Amino acid sequence: MSWPPKNDIGFVVRRIFEEKRSGVIRALHPPVQRSLYFDDGRFVFAHSNVKREKLGALLVKYEILESMEELEQMIKIKGQMRLGEFLMNQGIIAPDELQRILDEQMRFIFSQAFYSSTQLQWIEKEQPIYRDLELPIELPRVLEDTILNDTHPERYLRKIPPEDYWLVITEKSVFERPHLQSEDNLILSMLTRARQVKDLLAEPALSREETARRLYLGLLFGNFDARPPESFQGAAKDLYSLTNPQLNALPPEWEQFAEKIDTMKPHEAFALPSDAPLSQVNKRYRELCDWLHPIYYNPDLDAEAKRRVKHLIDRISEYYDMLKTRALAKKVDHLKVVARKPPGQPPTPDQILTRIRHEIARGQFNRAADLLKKHGPALQNRAEYYLLSGIVLSQQRETWKQAESAFKRALEMDPENIDFLLEFAGFYNLIGLKIKAFHLLRKVLALDPNHFRARELLRLYQKEGEAPS
Repeated sequence: MSWPPKNDIGFVVRRIFEEKRSGVIRALHPPVQRSLYFDDGRFVFAHSNVKREKLGALLVKYEILESMEELEQMIKIKGQMRLGEFLMNQGIIAPDELQRILDEQMRFIFSQAFYSSTQLQWIEKEQPIYRDLELPIELPRVLEDTILNDTHPERYLRKIPPEDYWLVITEKSVFERPHLQSEDNLILSMLTRARQVKDLLAEPALSREETARRLYLGLLFGNFDARPPESFQGAAKDLYSLTNPQLNALPPEWEQFAEKIDTMKPHEAFALPSDAPLSQVNKRYRELCDWLHPIYYNPDLDAEAKRRVKHLIDRISEYYDMLKTRALAKKVDHLKVVARKPPGQPPTPDQILTRIRHEIARGQFNRAADLLKKHGPALQNRAEYYLLSGIVLSQQRETWKQAESAFKRALEMDPENIDFLLEFAGFYNLIGLKIKAFHLLRKVLALDPNHFRARELLRLYQKEGEAPS
């Protein structure tokens, strides 16, 4: 079974929105016919042959007209004029009040079409409705309200993917939701790694029906995506994803990773092709370190767990050296003599910064300090120079003040650099200024709400000391 089904009205509307199409959806439940009009992807008008969904019935409902008999009388005498226009001309209804009722009518017809349609017909039409009849309303809000107000959540068990499908968080949604409800956040918290639909439905936190409703809503809005089981075949398929587009954007449970690390090949542990270039190897290694190091330094970790995390980190470092050597050998073989630096040519600023980063990574802070001092004049227009200076200076208590100034200078030059913010937060935590560390980590989360390391560090720092109220 493919998913989503082609006749699901929610996903039909989503395709119209994404592709900015114009036309009419005929939503049929014979003898009922409802029509939803779209202009350039916008929901602009709705019509129904159900009497209680027509404008006149709503005017009686809200006591603009006293009775159905008065409505029939108005219809007889209005002639060719539209009912709403006629009532405004007669002073029976104000324009803003009519607009509110028309808006409610569109929403109501949309929701009834969503709940009860058995057949859908799409009619492509460049101008589906007269321009003066268009009443554009916010489509994401209409969809959200329709789904959340549905009194039959069990219907969504038939709308979500098969139970063996995998769900993953996506980076960019189709429809924006300004505020997620607690149930939606609960579902997202269960997807810190790829999960199968059957596992989520088995969670006790929500009923199966409510879980299905929230899954459908999140899938429709693009907060997460569904993958068929065959897309998860291959190395390390159940472990983690990091940036693997077929898996979730966050790392796995470290315990599961630790159990399997000794039986995995280096490229499997990194979830990379065996011939991955050095840039991918380096990026993945940094991501793994960013994930594992906060776990290792968590003061709540017992001795046995700490030993297992340390073994995992050591194995990752071994695998990194093996993959890096393989990638470098391939690169040298490919570039041959062209990659050699001509004799006497001075190193570029990028090469100097790379060397300084390498010395810091090896714990050779004195060598890094010498390089920073030697090449400072050539690097002082680079924000990373000040970041690396701050890292080196933070190693000695007597130079903490200079380190803080260096970190501040780096952020002045590149204020939204997440790596800079994280390093600065780590420094503030080191010297006991936890409130400042919290502030920087929350700034990271404002820039990237799903940033795993920032969330983990914030949780860790809050356990180490009092979090601000």
